[in-house]
Amino acid sequence: MSRPRIALAGLGDSGVLTAMRLARDFDVVGISPRPGLVSGQELGVRLARPAVGDRTGPAQHRVAAHRTARRRRIRPRHTAVESA
Repeated sequence: MSRPRIALAGLGDSGVLTAMRLARDFDVVGISPRPGLVSGQELGVRLARPAVGDRTGPAQHRVAAHRTARRRRIRPRHTAVESA
């Protein structure tokens, strides 16, 4: 018997945590325009100190999609959501 499917738009910090939790009981399809996760830590630095954020490099706080074991249960789709 197949599990119910859920589409989750946004795979940032909170979206990934939510998707991993939901993946226990549902077939989760995650929608994100980027293939990896950009940590909220990087966003905080870029907003608070833009000059410092540019020097740290764009890949400083990026996490590849396959880095977490439970995230493997989430089927990512790389696209943008235009309306809901």
